[in-house]
Formats: sequence, structure tokens, C-alpha cells
Amino acid sequence: WWVSAALRKHIIRSFNLDPVELDERIEDVIKDILAEDAGDPIAGRKGAELAKLLNQRHALSPQLMVQTLRRGEVALFEAMFAELTGLREKLVRRILFEPGGQGLAVVCRAMAIAKPDFASLFLLSRSARPGDKVVDPNELSAAMVFFDRVKREAAERLVRHMRLDPEYLESMLAMDGADEADASAVPAPRAANSNG
Repeated sequence: WWVSAALRKHIIRSFNLDPVELDERIEDVIKDILAEDAGDPIAGRKGAELAKLLNQRHALSPQLMVQTLRRGEVALFEAMFAELTGLREKLVRRILFEPGGQGLAVVCRAMAIAKPDFASLFLLSRSARPGDKVVDPNELSAAMVFFDRVKREAAERLVRHMRLDPEYLESMLAMDGADEADASAVPAPRAANSNG
């Protein structure tokens, strides 16, 4: 998706095409690529197997993950980070590349990843994105301040919540919405009348 966004920007600047039509075409191509990847999951499975083996042998460390990301092995890093944290790889990808790095800070705090390792992961994740590889010093500074402010206990609770199955979370939200709708349909009790 990141590559398609960079490609879209280049095509729109270079050629006279309708952006909506271009978006539809790019989305179709990305969906085809993802379907092919899903049909041949050997590469993804190998990374996940290696990450699991490393974790079982207590060799999966923040330093190893930093080295892996530094070598440009983004997919392997994602598998390692998912294994270490217990989060789904799709969520790991979103956390890794989101602007600001707050999600990465929360997960790193929850996993007791040291501040220097968080800083390395943050900087390397920015350079793994397509386009401009330069990190804005203000973005780094804000991420480090956020990392310092996050309490480990709160981060651990949030990560436990993130580990829940998305379908379960959706059903909980739907139930909460239904409960609120039911509660709003019930008339509020009247205040007692002092005259009566």
C-alpha cells in the first residue's frame, strides 16, 4: 500500500489521469498482489517460524530486531515483533509505520524495551517507509517525549486489549452500542415531586 501511494503521487504529477480512476486501478492491482501472496504464504510462514524458534530459545531480543530492521529485513522484523508482542502481523505493520510512533512507543513500553532500542526502532521504521527517508527531528523528539510519559502498567493493559481477536472486539463494540441504544429508549425516572 505504501508503494502504491508513492506510485500514485508520481503518476498524478507526471501524467494527466483522473485520480479517482487511478485509485480504482491501483486498488485492483494491490488486491491481486495480496491475493497472490495469500495463495503462496511460504515466505511469511518461514519468517514466522524463525521468529517463533528464536523466541523459544530466548534469542528474540530488541537488539536482534534492531539489527534485522537495520539490514532491511522488514518482513522478518514484523514477524519477530509479532512473536515477541503476541500481536497480529497486520496490526504490527500499522503500528510500525503510523505517523508519530505513539503505537510503537506504547508497545515498546509494555514489552520493557529500553528507550535507546525504541529510538532505533522508531528511526529505522521511518526509513523503511517509501518516499522521504529523513526523519523530522520534531517527530523524533515528540515520540521520545511520548515514550517517557507512557506508564508501563497502562501500556501493558492496552497491549493485552490489542491482542484480542478483532471480531471479538467488534462484537463487544456492537453490544455496547446496542446497550446504549436500549438505555436511551427507556425513559429516565422522574424526579420525586415534593408536593406529593
